[in-house]
Amino acid sequence: MQQNLPFSTYPLEGNHDFGVTINSQDFTMSPPDPMITYNLELWKVWLTEDAQKQFAVNGFYSQKLKLTDGTEYDKVRIVAVNTEACYNANFFLMKLRDDPGDMLKWLEQTLYEMEANGEIAIMLGHVPPGSNSCLE
Repeated sequence: MQQNLPFSTYPLEGNHDFGVTINSQDFTMSPPDPMITYNLELWKVWLTEDAQKQFAVNGFYSQKLKLTDGTEYDKVRIVAVNTEACYNANFFLMKLRDDPGDMLKWLEQTLYEMEANGEIAIMLGHVPPGSNSCLE
């Protein structure tokens, strides 16, 4: 199927991607949750070196939009967030409610830089924000 799409694949974490206990990523782990490392190994073919480094921290990243023919768009960036940081079934969030994995801090900085550079963001996530499945 990949060869029939004009754009590359952009992987992201889902709530069933975390080890034995689904819906649960502990953002205080160092090194990060083993599923992050496992998925990164599977998905690094689609991620730039910078995106791989960011993903390795807590499963979120950004990179320029790239087509399957190799064309890269300087002013369009994929921003993939790890919605385990808000998923209401992630019991680890009870001990870390403010900004799990510093993702919101990273997202704010990333979007600020993109705005300053006149870039467009295509946001990707698994759990829809604003749904009853996503905490504040």
